Amino acid sequence: LKDCAQKYLANETGKFECIDVMEEVFGKEALKKFCICNAFKYLYRCMNKHISPVEDVSKARWYINKFLELDGGENE
Repeated sequence: LKDCAQKYLANETGKFECIDVMEEVFGKEALKKFCICNAFKYLYRCMNKHISPVEDVSKARWYINKFLELDGGENE
């Protein structure tokens, strides 16, 4: 199974990734909160939306990893 989250999140307009533009417009702290909220959303619904929760869990993991990347270990 190819990483569906990466495919899903690869939506681009022109040459910029949406998530990168969001960071530029709203700032790192707002984007970190967005990532946590999106991860929560995918985990909250993962057992009810599909036969298998793998796709939504994979998307949640992507957002958690993005949060950790943005955090850069600041809170360790």
